[in-house]
Amino acid sequence: MLAAWCEGRNKGTWYRRELPYSWDILIENLSDPAHLPFSHHNLTPTLKRSKGSLMPFKVIDIPQSNSSEDQAARPAYCFKHQPPLIAFEFPSALSPGGRVCFTPPSTVVYEYDFGPYKQQTDLVAVPAGPGRSVAFTYGLSTVPRIDNAAILKALFTNPKQLPMLLARAVYQWQPAFSAHLNMNKLFDQDNVFLHMQDRQLALRGKSNWSSDYYMPAPCDGGVVAGRLCCSIYKAALCPC
Repeated sequence: MLAAWCEGRNKGTWYRRELPYSWDILIENLSDPAHLPFSHHNLTPTLKRSKGSLMPFKVIDIPQSNSSEDQAARPAYCFKHQPPLIAFEFPSALSPGGRVCFTPPSTVVYEYDFGPYKQQTDLVAVPAGPGRSVAFTYGLSTVPRIDNAAILKALFTNPKQLPMLLARAVYQWQPAFSAHLNMNKLFDQDNVFLHMQDRQLALRGKSNWSSDYYMPAPCDGGVVAGRLCCSIYKAALCPC
């Protein structure tokens, strides 16, 4: 699985972080793009609480068989060797459009549109023990580099483009250590409540998540898929 996941991924930015909550909580968090404008307010120029709103999810039909034709027909954000359990298209706070897919047992992939270009983030959740997990991320973008001339042109001709251009510039110009610090901040903002959520669910018993959770919104589809998968794989991946 790891070799197949890494195949062709020799460019981009890698990141690893050990987290103080269980693997299933991490899967749930990674599968939920709706929380980004709220939990990560001001982390980037485009992440604002004011942009938090209804996030309709539309199921994407991904070829499921292992035939060579179906493997070739899968989008770039899906594995060729294994189809995702579920994939959704949704309006993103980061870009005009986005897609998220969950591939069992532990991989969530996001793809964002920036005009004709794409930005992809692959996330892998790994159990590390009771109340512990490890997140691996890999980011790749086909968006061309932004120069000062493009920002100045937008300032005087189309100011509405500035937030998007500045977000791209920050992403492209930052050194590796700065990108890692931002990723640390992103996970720290979630750690505040996910650690306590994990402890509360452990006291209740996580086998009853379907009755303990109230998830009526379409954007909860990724969380539901992740939870269903966790209930199947958890005994094998994290027997502790």
